[in-house]
Amino acid sequence: MTPDPFTQFNRLMLWTSNHGHRTTDRWGIYPSRTTGFIGIKCSMSYQTQELLKAIRVEGTDWERAVHEQVEAGHNFFLIFPEGEASLARFCHSFELQSDCLKDRFKRSDLLRMGQYVDGDAFDEMLIAWDADDLVIFLEQIDFPRNRPPEVKPFIVYSPLWGILSQHDDVRAARAWLEDSEQWDRTRLSQPHVYQWTGAAWKML
Repeated sequence: MTPDPFTQFNRLMLWTSNHGHRTTDRWGIYPSRTTGFIGIKCSMSYQTQELLKAIRVEGTDWERAVHEQVEAGHNFFLIFPEGEASLARFCHSFELQSDCLKDRFKRSDLLRMGQYVDGDAFDEMLIAWDADDLVIFLEQIDFPRNRPPEVKPFIVYSPLWGILSQHDDVRAARAWLEDSEQWDRTRLSQPHVYQWTGAAWKML
C-alpha cells in the first residue's frame, strides 16, 4: 500500500519538533500530492508499488539485501551506523570510488521524497538521525556493474526509481518511454533515455 504522504509528513514534523530542527529549505516544507503510482504500476515493468527501501549496513545480511536491490535496478537508501569507516568499506566492496557517496540524505530530502519511501524505511531513517548515523541515497547509475556488457547500451532511467528498462538501440528505448504515457512526470521522478558512451552514462 502506498503511504499517505501527509501521514509521513506529520511523522517527520513530530520528529523534527521534538529535536529542535528547522523544517524549511529550498524545496519547501510540503511534499507534493500525486496519483502517479497508479499509472506507474499499470504501464511500467518496474514495480514502483514496492517503494524505496532502506538497508542498514551492519550484521551479516546487508550485502545480500544490497545485491538484490542492484540486480533489480532499484534505487535505495543505506544507513551506516559506524559512520565514515563503514561507508568506505561499502564503496570498496562494490567497486565504487571512496568518495562516491559524499552526498548525505537529510531531513529536508525526506520531506520531498517521503511519499515514495517505504514506511519501515521512513521510520529507520528517523531512528538513524537520532543516533547520528549516516544516511545515503544510492542511485543504480553509479554502480560499475550497471554498465555494458552487463546491461544494454541504452537504458530508461529515473533519478528516483532507478533503471526502468534497457535496450539495444535508442529507438527502442525512446519508444518504450513514449509508450509509458501514464508516468508520474514530476521533476523528481522524470525518466530519461541514457546512452553508455564508453566512460559514463549520458542523458539524451
